[in-house]
Amino acid sequence: MKKKIILLLIISSFGFLPKICFGSDIGTTGGQFLKIGIGARPVAMGESFVAVANDANSCYWNPAGLSEIKTTQTTTTYLQWLEDTGYTYSSYIQPLKNNYFHYGTIALSLAYLGMGAIPKTEIDINDNIVETGKSFDASDIAFIFSYGGKIKNFLVGYNIKYIKQTIEEEKASTFSLDLGMKYLFSDNFSFGLVTQNIGGKVKFVKEEDPLPLNIKSGIAYKTLRNSLFSFDIHFPVEINQPNYHLGIEQVLSNLFVLRSGYKLNPRF
Repeated sequence: MKKKIILLLIISSFGFLPKICFGSDIGTTGGQFLKIGIGARPVAMGESFVAVANDANSCYWNPAGLSEIKTTQTTTTYLQWLEDTGYTYSSYIQPLKNNYFHYGTIALSLAYLGMGAIPKTEIDINDNIVETGKSFDASDIAFIFSYGGKIKNFLVGYNIKYIKQTIEEEKASTFSLDLGMKYLFSDNFSFGLVTQNIGGKVKFVKEEDPLPLNIKSGIAYKTLRNSLFSFDIHFPVEINQPNYHLGIEQVLSNLFVLRSGYKLNPRF
């Protein structure tokens, strides 16, 4: 009976959840930096990681996967973009256990997007944009507490986020929540579901925008030859079409791993 319920949940997530996000518009949310994927492994696998999540990258992709981590771990991702824009995501993961019991795993993470100095411009009386010779800074930051626990084959987890955005002297802040789950049908087959950025709005002056709510579901299968296949469907609420993600991983040795991924209909 339990497996039938889980199977129904999988069918629902792949068949019915896309209807939740139809009719929305691109660019209608704040906190866009929260959508930036992290981790060399998940990104290399086409960001198909919801059902895989079993390492330090789980903080971002599916906090339920934290419960599978039995040792202290850390991870850091750094991305350097154009115009001195840089993005950093760091996590520290600590299992809660003694000699007899594992009480789950907690994590602390920091996400920071810095945009450097941005030239300040003005519009003159002829409606022309002119340089002022001055500049201003803009940055986004999120402090994240995570927990993942496990009851037999059922894994659950959550992220509590404090988000702060700054543009020159204007500041906006809010709280948000991620909820995730995984079900392990066996050592080789798993299903995952996560909802990111639940609740919270950022407000600059008079403009108030919700955070980029994103619902993701996926399946993962590992063969006896250490080949891992994963498939995700992501449902960004501000976009009226789902994104499809495929990932492959082949472990050759303790030092060499091949990964490949593909994204169909990707829209940031």
